[in-house]
Amino acid sequence: MADITLEARDITRDYNDGGGLFSKARTVQALKGISFKLERGKTLAIVGESGCGKSTLARILTMIDAPTSGEISIDGQPIDITGGVSKELRRKVQIVFQNPYGSLNPRQKIGDVLTEPLLLNTDMSEAERRNLAMEMLQKVGMEPVHYNRFPHMFSGGQRQRIAIARALILRPSLLILDEPVSALDLSVQAQILNLLADLQDEFNLTYVFISHDLTVVRYIADQVMVMYFGEVVEYGSREEVFANPQHAYTKTLFAATPHADIASIKARLAKKSVA
Repeated sequence: MADITLEARDITRDYNDGGGLFSKARTVQALKGISFKLERGKTLAIVGESGCGKSTLARILTMIDAPTSGEISIDGQPIDITGGVSKELRRKVQIVFQNPYGSLNPRQKIGDVLTEPLLLNTDMSEAERRNLAMEMLQKVGMEPVHYNRFPHMFSGGQRQRIAIARALILRPSLLILDEPVSALDLSVQAQILNLLADLQDEFNLTYVFISHDLTVVRYIADQVMVMYFGEVVEYGSREEVFANPQHAYTKTLFAATPHADIASIKARLAKKSVA
């Protein structure tokens, strides 16, 4: 039997629009009955254009917002954030945001960025926190010397590596990746995608990868879920969705996506590294 890390059942999210001088109050449905299951160690890519509900769903999965209705289970444990969320549950789900330049506090040294989650959520000593942060820096391709530097001293790709290290420092089982490479150059995108794949294998991580870039999705996803105005219009394995899209919106997305070959980018990087 498959080991299910994340399950969503009929998730809805409504927002109340208070109206104005010339408009009536109304309810906006941001999510309309979202359901899926995600096995441990697999990647679900959620795709769709801006305003389709991807980020709203991410906020619910990371327990920032509560759904209006529906149920979410993580490692078989039902989630109800209305009564508060335990530290143990918070540790299970972490998020990496889109903007590597805005996701790190510019006044904090990298060491403090990495050890702060450990300080708030564990009973580790200062030495233990430092050692784990050093280890995680190396896991994401950074050096121990970077521990005492500030975020402005790094490139966008390096900052995203640091953000990934911070997200993994608590050893979560589920990582929400909200457009994690869209702000990076193509060559750097390939490096970060390779890093995420390696970390997934090493730690048996489960990913929810939110993106509008179908080239990236085709490279990293096991399952693909296409959203349109708060609804799931296509859901299946990567092979099924890309080989034979069923919904007209999915076909339109594919037709509008420029084709970039991630494999060729990787090959060029490997050749450059050897040289």
